[in-house]
Amino acid sequence: MSSKRLFLGSLGAACSLLALALACGGKGGNSPDPRVPATSLGGAWTATGSGGGTSYTLVMPSDGTFRTFSANGSSVLSGKLLLSGQDLSGNLTFFFPEAMGITALPATLSGTGSKTGITFTLAASDPDLNNRMLTSAPDPLANAGAQLKQLEGTWTSAPSGNDTSTALTLTVDAAGNVSATSPAGTLQGTFIQPTAGANAFVAAYAYTPTAGANPGKAQSFSGSAYLRDNGGQLILAADNGKGGMGGVFTKQ
Repeated sequence: MSSKRLFLGSLGAACSLLALALACGGKGGNSPDPRVPATSLGGAWTATGSGGGTSYTLVMPSDGTFRTFSANGSSVLSGKLLLSGQDLSGNLTFFFPEAMGITALPATLSGTGSKTGITFTLAASDPDLNNRMLTSAPDPLANAGAQLKQLEGTWTSAPSGNDTSTALTLTVDAAGNVSATSPAGTLQGTFIQPTAGANAFVAAYAYTPTAGANPGKAQSFSGSAYLRDNGGQLILAADNGKGGMGGVFTKQ
């Protein structure tokens, strides 16, 4: 973490205070932030919660941003990881399906991160989130590499067990264009692959619900996705700054 320190020389010295700072080597202002985006943690991670539900996380290898889909609660976490050595920190937000009526919840994290594991504790004003700990390991079923054309096909998710979740079927073409229609709404957008050969995709799409608070009004979502189980599963997590949606999709 950065700390603010000010070093003052003697006012009776040969240099004035200004000259001390500019010409005589005095130090002042903010010290450099030693943290860098956690690109070294880029890849897919999984964690199992105390209730038995699995969380799937994708850390983007390009900038250390991440999203997590929690399978048993349908929530999406979105944020950015920073590293100083193995000291991990960052900001994140919990997003929930619109039907749950829960406002997005901000939090900060602190812990450790390496290529073999990520462990962090949350600090949040919400008592249900504060001091919650999450430990993730590399997803053993994640594809080692991937190509955009591997997303081509039909993908179906099942409801997660949360009352607000619903099944959704995605249709993706070889160029990454995606569409979906369900009783709850329609989806139209694209997948792109920022880093060639990396199993890390970015999603951008418009979702138009047919019910709820804003039926018929398109909502813009940004998300991330990765392939696992030899390309047989697609993990998607996305948010629109207010709510989240995601799922574990199986190729048909």
